[in-house]
Amino acid sequence: MNSPYKGKFRVSQIFKGASHDGLDLVGVDSKEVHSTVSGTVEKAAWENPLNRKQGFGLYVRIKAAESVDKYYYGHLSKVTVTAGQTVKKGDLIGVEGSTGNSTGSHCHYCIRGNGLKSQIRDVSAISGIPNALGVYEDIDADNNTPAKNVSEIAQEVISGKWGNGEERRKRLTDAGYSYVDVQNEVNRLVAAPKKSDEEIAREVIAGKWGNGEERKQRLAAAGYNYSRIQSIVNKLV
Repeated sequence: MNSPYKGKFRVSQIFKGASHDGLDLVGVDSKEVHSTVSGTVEKAAWENPLNRKQGFGLYVRIKAAESVDKYYYGHLSKVTVTAGQTVKKGDLIGVEGSTGNSTGSHCHYCIRGNGLKSQIRDVSAISGIPNALGVYEDIDADNNTPAKNVSEIAQEVISGKWGNGEERRKRLTDAGYSYVDVQNEVNRLVAAPKKSDEEIAREVIAGKWGNGEERKQRLAAAGYNYSRIQSIVNKLV
């Protein structure tokens, strides 16, 4: 889950597409709002300084570093970033509030392709936040770095888990990974010289490739034939 809050938060209004293009979230453990993406702050101000009851009120808009998507955090009581600033996923950007067209303290969280209302993204699917009313907890909230390292993700890419082309770029970026770093590691792994099946089998016996499904996935990601390797392992032991 990748939410703007660290710890528990409540979904007070769900994503409904064009009729409600984001999730309304209320902090439970903290009212601080954090960036859910690495990128550049395009705006951190009132939507309309002359009418502070309009729209998002005081809000932050961030352009994702490696996609056309722009992330919105509306109705804030305070912003802690400025336009032009570079932020990382997890950085503090403001505090929840009830500015703009709002009836209670919350953060309106939405994503738009190119910042256009005609390109509404499904923020629930992208973030992993359930599209249902209730209280949830971002269990990775205190860890501002991705849960897996670049090498692990690169192996998953090779095994086909992250798609191809622009889909891969977007999925990796939305999950908080650097597409360039992951792709460079993929290229390195694919070009790396392969060991013989017997060498790998002996490494398997030595415990270097894990067990069960983990072993199968790691061998496949590295370009080895799991069945052939396992057959050699069975003969050696």
